[in-house]
Amino acid sequence: VIIARGDDYADALAGVPLAYHMDAPILLTPKNRLLGSTLDEIKRLGAKNVYILGGTGAVSDQIITDLRKAGLSVERISAKKMAPNGVDQVIIANGFNFPDTLSIASYAAKSGIPILLTTTNSLSKATKDAIDQLGIKSTIVVGGKSAVSDNVKNSLPNATRISGANRFETNIEIAKVFGGNQKFIYLATGMDFADALTGAVLAAKDDTGVLLVSRNLPDIVKDYILEEKIVRINVFGGTVAVSDHIIHTLINLYR
Repeated sequence: VIIARGDDYADALAGVPLAYHMDAPILLTPKNRLLGSTLDEIKRLGAKNVYILGGTGAVSDQIITDLRKAGLSVERISAKKMAPNGVDQVIIANGFNFPDTLSIASYAAKSGIPILLTTTNSLSKATKDAIDQLGIKSTIVVGGKSAVSDNVKNSLPNATRISGANRFETNIEIAKVFGGNQKFIYLATGMDFADALTGAVLAAKDDTGVLLVSRNLPDIVKDYILEEKIVRINVFGGTVAVSDHIIHTLINLYR
């Protein structure tokens, strides 16, 4: 299993392609303590190895200690774990703006493309180093200029941008580029990250993506579902995340 901090999203979102590559679910944890329910799930799954996403500021050493006391092998990991021999392409997304990364996570996972994070106006040394170490030849930037500036985009190898006017339009543009002819897709709230984040690995395993909604079903999402003639939708999260009103709207789309 892979464990990531549950009250912040950057490490876990970047880890979706890795989780898919390793055929491992992502479990979420508070920063400083291991939940009994998390340990119970690891045992239920029969997992022997635990990989930690992020540094001690994200998942504390105390959690590692508790996992090892439970007889588990524990390792902190990085992007090179997914591509030890390098990779030609990488996705760059804003590490402080989760919807764009949510939108592309399952497709990145299925395509074997690592996700690296940036701020709007500058690349961190860690991201620059990862690009060099992985031997990146081309880059996909997700999100508009307010998420990843042209200065950052222009500093990347052979970069192209996928974006829309808002998180829902970007979500659909990404689905159009990567999704192909999908008859089955997942759906989650685009206003929070936990459901779509942990669900993205499952979506990748089912060779599909995750559409994002707000309190209502955005017209652009509805139009995409109709245009693609999607006939099966699985919803991540409870009614607080995706309301029954949206469910009923989806059911009535083809009536």
